[in-house]
Amino acid sequence: MGNKFRSIFSLTRSLQCTSPLLYHHFPPTLHTLLFNFFPLCPFLSFSTSSKAISHSEPNSETPFSFYEISPPPAHTTVAQFAISKFSHIWEKKADTFPYGAPLQLVIKLGLDLSPETLRRFLRASELKPENFLEILLGFGDDVNLREVTYLWKLFRWCELQRGDFHHLSRSYEIMVSLLASAQMLDEAKSLLSSMVRNNMVLSDYGALFSGIIQAYAEASKVNDSLSLFDQARDMGLVLSGSCYHSLLNSLIKIPDADLVVRVYRDMINAGLGSYSEKPVLEFVVTRVANNGKLSEAVRLIRLLKQFGIKPSQEAISEIAEGFCRKKDFGDMMNFLREQSAIPKSENCSKMVNSLCTNLGSKKAWIFVQRMEKMGFKPDAATFGNLICQSCRGGNVRDAFIYLSECFSRKIMPRVYFYNSIIGGIFRKGMYRHVSYVYDDMLEKGLKPDLYTFRILVAGYCKYRKLDEVEKVIDEVNNSSIISVQRGGCFFSKAMSILGLGHLGVKLKRDNSVGFQKAEYFDNLGNGLYLDMDIDEFECSLDEVLNLAMVPNFDSVVISELKRGNVRNALETRHEAVQLGKDLSLEAYEELLRCLLANVQYLKDAVRIIDEMPESIDNVDSRILNSAVRIFSENKMAAKACLLLERLISHDMLVERGSYSSLLFCFCEERDIHGFKKSWELAKRGNWSPDKKELEAIFCFLLNFGTISETLELLDSIERYHRRSLDDVYKVLVKLLSSTGYTDFACAIVEAILNNGLFLDSSSILYLIKGFIKERKSAEALGLYKIWIERNSTLDAGTFQLVWPLILKFGCVDSVFCLIQPSEKTLPNSILDLCLREMRKEENSIFQGTTLKNLRFDESCLNALLQGSCRENNFKNTLEILCYMLRKGACISISGYRALTSRMCATQNFEKALKLSNIIQGENKPSEIICKNILISRLFSLGSESLVDRVLTEMQHRSIDPDNVTYDFLLYGYHKCGNMGKSVEAFDASISKGFEPSNRSLRIIMSHFCTMSSLDKAIELFNLTTLKKWKCGSSIVNTLGLCLISSGQCLEAKHICDKAPENLYFDPLIRQFCRKGEITTAISLANKMLKGGNVPCEITYSGIINLLCRCRDIDAALNFVTEMELQQLRPSKKSSETLIRALCDLGRLPDAKSVLEVMVRVGAVPSYEIYNHVLEKYHEVKNLEIAAEITREMQKAGHKPKFEMQWSIISELRSSGDKSGRDCKPILPRALSLKGGAQLKKLKG
Repeated sequence: MGNKFRSIFSLTRSLQCTSPLLYHHFPPTLHTLLFNFFPLCPFLSFSTSSKAISHSEPNSETPFSFYEISPPPAHTTVAQFAISKFSHIWEKKADTFPYGAPLQLVIKLGLDLSPETLRRFLRASELKPENFLEILLGFGDDVNLREVTYLWKLFRWCELQRGDFHHLSRSYEIMVSLLASAQMLDEAKSLLSSMVRNNMVLSDYGALFSGIIQAYAEASKVNDSLSLFDQARDMGLVLSGSCYHSLLNSLIKIPDADLVVRVYRDMINAGLGSYSEKPVLEFVVTRVANNGKLSEAVRLIRLLKQFGIKPSQEAISEIAEGFCRKKDFGDMMNFLREQSAIPKSENCSKMVNSLCTNLGSKKAWIFVQRMEKMGFKPDAATFGNLICQSCRGGNVRDAFIYLSECFSRKIMPRVYFYNSIIGGIFRKGMYRHVSYVYDDMLEKGLKPDLYTFRILVAGYCKYRKLDEVEKVIDEVNNSSIISVQRGGCFFSKAMSILGLGHLGVKLKRDNSVGFQKAEYFDNLGNGLYLDMDIDEFECSLDEVLNLAMVPNFDSVVISELKRGNVRNALETRHEAVQLGKDLSLEAYEELLRCLLANVQYLKDAVRIIDEMPESIDNVDSRILNSAVRIFSENKMAAKACLLLERLISHDMLVERGSYSSLLFCFCEERDIHGFKKSWELAKRGNWSPDKKELEAIFCFLLNFGTISETLELLDSIERYHRRSLDDVYKVLVKLLSSTGYTDFACAIVEAILNNGLFLDSSSILYLIKGFIKERKSAEALGLYKIWIERNSTLDAGTFQLVWPLILKFGCVDSVFCLIQPSEKTLPNSILDLCLREMRKEENSIFQGTTLKNLRFDESCLNALLQGSCRENNFKNTLEILCYMLRKGACISISGYRALTSRMCATQNFEKALKLSNIIQGENKPSEIICKNILISRLFSLGSESLVDRVLTEMQHRSIDPDNVTYDFLLYGYHKCGNMGKSVEAFDASISKGFEPSNRSLRIIMSHFCTMSSLDKAIELFNLTTLKKWKCGSSIVNTLGLCLISSGQCLEAKHICDKAPENLYFDPLIRQFCRKGEITTAISLANKMLKGGNVPCEITYSGIINLLCRCRDIDAALNFVTEMELQQLRPSKKSSETLIRALCDLGRLPDAKSVLEVMVRVGAVPSYEIYNHVLEKYHEVKNLEIAAEITREMQKAGHKPKFEMQWSIISELRSSGDKSGRDCKPILPRALSLKGGAQLKKLKG
């Protein structure tokens, strides 16, 4: 925790008294938190005379002052305090790249990314612009984020190495493209803006803008992509088609349709219509057509046709429907003929309805016939429009024609077809022919509905055919469509069906002579007539006829839904839309309820909500809230969020469950941006989560790593919700501690206590477990001590975690007394102490003075069993085993393993074989696991025959081996020298589809190579690669070396190419160097570096030797420099070989540099190599360097030749005299050297 908490150098007296050493281990970072708990511990007291122990000086006598504490201000919220304390963690950290470092260090940082590219610049003093471009091109286009990050930092380092450095324009282009491809979009945008500001001349700015705009759009950063798009268009740049494609696909997800239309127009005008896609085209055409700009929509379609793009049927339908709304039917037909396309069937039906309404059914029929020639197939809705409109217009003859056409196309008519025709016949006065039409309807298998009976009753009443009315009423009585009272006057029932009971129409008997008023004679011969207001009655009947002729889809939809026929209800609603009708609000609400209740109809619910008119806002808010919840629960977060926004914008009631479900949906989808948006909506609605919801949200944010958002959420809760937040704090502390953020949890606890708020002991427990998980021992133990002193009970699970720390700090004696006889079970953490007591007791371990009152649970007994086996105390082991069997305790896997190991170690093989038979209880280990353990132990003792007995028993008991069994068998037979059975076990494992372990693969591969079965070895390696099994370095090296030794170098190269990067290839590299394969050797070394592994010194030295033989001296020098950077020591032989080669080429400064590297890494160059370099410098008359090498040679313990020394001294003296320079004496310096002794003798 470091300096994250305010320092306070005191702990409780109880901790000091318990163990001063323990207290000394506690860092000061924990002290503030411990002090804050003191007011809650009434039994902890502080004496004013007590001395506090300083953390830095444990024995300090400096008195402690509580006034040194700097608690957080009480007026701040808990979240604000935590944010102020830890904001530096999520704030953008400063770049730590060493921009002021030398080139070698900078190159080393990226050497493992592309060693073949960067290695040749290790010896350069600086990078030139063309060098950096070479590096960019060397990395290539397929780069990952880490590589792009390094290149970006190297790009900036180059600019900082000297003021006059200017990158090449090509480097700028490549760098921007790489940044965009790696999603480093802000950096790419910044670099591109600087290029524009500096008026840099580039071949194609449009491509760079396109790449960044496309990347922003694909990352759903629409605002950034639009700002760059506008800048590019202002500059007159031509963007790429893929850029438009990505931008448009991103824009259609937001509600601003004008932006989509604007960008789409720009794409078409730029001549990139070929990149148009069906969803975008439909979106644009729909918006343009709905805005009344049909001419522009048609122009777009015509432009797309020039690019060879055929408009979709949906786009054609939208434009045609737009023409219908404008009643411009001539232009509509011209447009359809021009495009040689027809709208969708439902749109055609809508057009037919519009034509019928505005121009009549005859014009509509002509339209249908023309559309049929173009491929349109009329459906029931089409003829429904024609028949209904004809009947409403009084043209019954045409209605019969359309009905006949319907039959000829084998289209099943609807009931409302006949209702309209019957109503039209009544209106024409041809009531005598109604019965024929009605009978025909029944013959077609159509059942009359309520509106059929209403039309019949109204029509017959209109013409006073009361006897027919009576027949209709009798038929109604026999049907289940409407319930009427049994008995009574038929006419009153008729009026009830018509809904005209309020008119007071009465059926009276005509008693006058001649029955002058009689309109109807009953069975008894009574003349009856209707007593009423004739005009009002006739108007009412005409109204009933007119209304009944218009299909009422509401009742049909509701009745179908009540019967559970949701699909029929959807089809009815679809047909109603085609007929230009819309359902009532009641029908829509009922339909939505049923659709939302069934998951398979959710897409239909979404479509209906999208297609519903503005009346959706009048739908019951409970239904819409239910839709939000159900959409969220079925991971349709986008739809749910849009619907929730609509509810809020129209001030409709939003239930708290709607907010909760949407937030949880975004949590499950791990969409942090959607979560933030929905959280803002929830805050506007004053939504407050309950404890369970809050825990789920906090858990999502913490698992997502968004600590700042978590604390902001807590701050919002503290500000907007003035309820008790104890549960909130407790949940947050628990989650922070369990997800690796215990430091943050401590800050929360500290702020809570300083604000005088209550915090129960469980929060301290969470902190303890969190510190243990993060391996912060001192903090965990200090808090645990306080928790123990505040609680009389002992938490076994936590004690088990802290027990190793107690042993570490030497507090065993003080803790052992915490075990209470009343405890139901013994915590597992006390087991080591129990085993210690077992060694002290002379009698039975369960009768000892220390352990006799303890009650052991099953896990404790298993742990004691394992401990006894480790102590090699067979007596106690058997006693514990018998005790467990008596108590019915199950032996765990670990217990069984310990027992088996102990029995096999003592040569009790028969007991080991029979041990599994005495394991009892429901939770006994799996038999195959027991057999695997037994096989492993038997093989470790070399008992192959007993293993065969175990296998035979397994076969008799139908126990199938698993992959672990085969792995043990393969390894065991190998150890026993029976490779035949190892191969059999391997083949059986592969045949059953098990993945062999790396150990098994290594053994089999080594066996194949030893037996020279290279074909099998290669086949096994290919299988390993194909199955993507884990392949270790030894497998590849073994196979590769065997192939090389057999002369199959090409096959060995193929094996190396297929091998993964994260392996060690040192043996193979050295072997390739011996074979002279320098390219392959260097390629494998590069592969190792890319995989994060550094070749060893011998490998590097072998490559250097081979490069020297190949006379590639510069590459050898690069490897020497690389070794020095890797802190590796080149071999003496390779270094001297390189020095000789450099001297032979006359590159003496480089030879001298290699010589200095040898001395710097601690190698002692040989006398011969010193002498060789010295002679070369003497030959070229570089006497100063020759003298320096002479001195270095003597420091290394070598004696230069006297003749060479004398020659250097003489020539230096003579050169100094000739030049007339004021030189220092040469002879004294020469004589000061060890090798000058001979010269002294001569002078003497």
